[in-house]
Amino acid sequence: MAHRDDVDADLESETRDECARFGTVRRCLVYIMPDASRDPSEAVRIFVQFATFEEAKRAVEAMNKRFFAARQILACLYDEERFLSFDLAAELS
Repeated sequence: MAHRDDVDADLESETRDECARFGTVRRCLVYIMPDASRDPSEAVRIFVQFATFEEAKRAVEAMNKRFFAARQILACLYDEERFLSFDLAAELS
């Protein structure tokens, strides 16, 4: 959704506002991947925690493959235990 250079103070709140259409957003977190050699399209991950699984699923269905600032979004569900333990660089399935 964003390149490293696109991360600014507003990205988190803009994402939170956009995702609120799908339900109650408990947390929104912008995470820059530590591996600088990673493909630029995978360098930034944005995690959105919803109040319910159904809300998260609805958001993934609506956001996946959508375009934001000329970049295609890859939206998927992320393992909750990994998220809660701040293991945010795991391979996506």
